[in-house]
Amino acid sequence: MIVDNVTTSNNIQPSDCTLVAGWAGVTTRRLMLGDLIERAWPQMPYILDSDADTALLGAHNGGDGGNVIVGTGSILYVHKNGAAFRYGGGGREKDKGSGFWMGYEALAAAERARDGTGPSTPFTTYILDNYADLIAARDTANTVTVGNLTYNIYCYYDMGDVVAARILTDAGRHIGDFIGHALSHDVPVTLTGGMADLIQDFIPEDRRAHIQPAKGGPFEGLMQLATGRAKAIWIDQTPPLQPPARAGNDPARGLK
Repeated sequence: MIVDNVTTSNNIQPSDCTLVAGWAGVTTRRLMLGDLIERAWPQMPYILDSDADTALLGAHNGGDGGNVIVGTGSILYVHKNGAAFRYGGGGREKDKGSGFWMGYEALAAAERARDGTGPSTPFTTYILDNYADLIAARDTANTVTVGNLTYNIYCYYDMGDVVAARILTDAGRHIGDFIGHALSHDVPVTLTGGMADLIQDFIPEDRRAHIQPAKGGPFEGLMQLATGRAKAIWIDQTPPLQPPARAGNDPARGLK
């Protein structure tokens, strides 16, 4: 474990350290993770936050702002005047505009082409020839496996395939909707994540023009928490596109 390595190599005790971590899905598992930490190192203070929160804190240097993250999934977090809001992040095909969503749309388009209810193109033929099993299993398939189809979508888009073009155009529109939600809070907005550079050209210009460069990344967000310049932002797991109230007065559970 990192904690054991750090304390042993520096001849210090866990109580001399503070563990600061940004975990995916921590908002639904924070009590379990906190209990695990407290059992392993009962004297060590800790701060738990989600990876999306640390990305938001890093992108805006701990200040107000919105950060759209688009990778295998997609989500928008907004922080303004001490309140936090979440849009999207429903998972799998509910993560509109994400890599998984695009791969899922590609599989669905290929199925329609096979059944004669949608256009047949070189791209849909390629999917049918190479991913027939994945089409049938797309509702339960591994998210990364489905998301990896995104690169095939881009290749066929470059070759002028209309189905690939439609998927990318729709994805850009969905990410543009996230940006619109951020702008409704009157905050600067950034776009981060593994798919950010690839999808940016497909975002409608009136939304793309508002994207600002991120000031930092998740590591800088963790440093904001570690140095006390920011607090962890707990965001309730409410239905997508419903801005929840901030949860609790002391979201950094376990900070002593």
